[in-house]
Amino acid sequence: MADADTDVIVPAPRLPRRPLRLPRPRALLIGVLIVALAVGAGLGVQAWRVSNALGKIKHFPTTVTKGGGAAKSGLALPAPLLGVVTFMVFTTGSHDMTKADAVKYGVPDVTARGTDNMTDTIVLVSVDTRSGQISYLSIPRDTWVPRYGEKINEIYLSNGVQALVDEVQTITGVPVNHVVGLGFTAFGRFTDAVGGVNIRIPVPTRDTESHLLLPFAGCVHMDGRTVLAFARSRHTDVYTPQQGWHRDPGASDLQRETRQQVVADAFVHKLLTPSLPLLAPAIADAVANEITTDAGLSIPTLISTAVSLATHGHITTRHFLLPSTFGTVGRASVTFVDPYPAAQVLEAFGRNLPGFSLPRQYPTVPAPTDSPAPSPSATSSTATDTTVASPAPVVPQGVDLTKTALYSVCG
Repeated sequence: MADADTDVIVPAPRLPRRPLRLPRPRALLIGVLIVALAVGAGLGVQAWRVSNALGKIKHFPTTVTKGGGAAKSGLALPAPLLGVVTFMVFTTGSHDMTKADAVKYGVPDVTARGTDNMTDTIVLVSVDTRSGQISYLSIPRDTWVPRYGEKINEIYLSNGVQALVDEVQTITGVPVNHVVGLGFTAFGRFTDAVGGVNIRIPVPTRDTESHLLLPFAGCVHMDGRTVLAFARSRHTDVYTPQQGWHRDPGASDLQRETRQQVVADAFVHKLLTPSLPLLAPAIADAVANEITTDAGLSIPTLISTAVSLATHGHITTRHFLLPSTFGTVGRASVTFVDPYPAAQVLEAFGRNLPGFSLPRQYPTVPAPTDSPAPSPSATSSTATDTTVASPAPVVPQGVDLTKTALYSVCG
């Protein structure tokens, strides 16, 4: 029996151990916040990169006159109406091209082209955010302009951008809301920024002058160097087993414009996807120095137009080429707008386009029966519709189908 005086050691009660982790709901909330902040920071950095790059885009502050003449003040453009925005996009020569770019993009004749600032491409792009429709209208660069006594591709160099806008509106009756000028290498830089584009070609194709070589027909993945050569080509050779390599019967500036439109379609196909936010910084970095716009074309305008299209769900594209005939003025080879088919093409392009009015110089009656009959594609009242998801061959209105290779977006 234990002694009553014996000390009995009673262990102290153990306090409950505080858990090292937070209660589950609170921990989950903090985790979500951390991830959200990280993602937000990443998107914020991307947005800053895009904004910073686009902030470097140059504007057309004044017109440019040849020979150092007095400059006139800037652009007067009508505002877009009812969700339809029309852009006049034009490209200029290689006067600013560096030797490094000449090597990268395969343009060894850049020294010879060093003073070339004439307009290589003029295309009206109408974007209808209501219907998700994009329409292209190419104007041949050799179009003769009587009131200036020169081709339309000389007007920007000699009289400035406002004169070019005014002449395009006079020829087409289409109001120009915004102007985008692209440098010589813009096609190449843009293509590389989006990781290349896929274009289907009907036969093996080459052009020794633009340094294009596509030895196999079918769906071809093109990088920036190849796209630039493809878009520039107008001395195009094709290969068939019967004839071997021979000049494409449709090789001309007009056919080159069909290729440029299919390149534009390839860009739309690549951009209007969920990957656009990921591509945006690279695109902005690549092309910011290649673009000049009117001062009214703001970053929010570009973003809202792209978002409206990207969220539309069904994008269609229409392709037009202003019908023209070949001729000469003095020693110069030029093209003249062919009035009867041009009237029909312009009516089709301008349908549902707010502010469009067929110019007075075009007839509003059918062509005389003794006039040369244009091809069915030139007189059709509607353009070929294609979808971004499954594009059909790009054959603009006003081009003879029998002489034009068919190209389309693929892959």
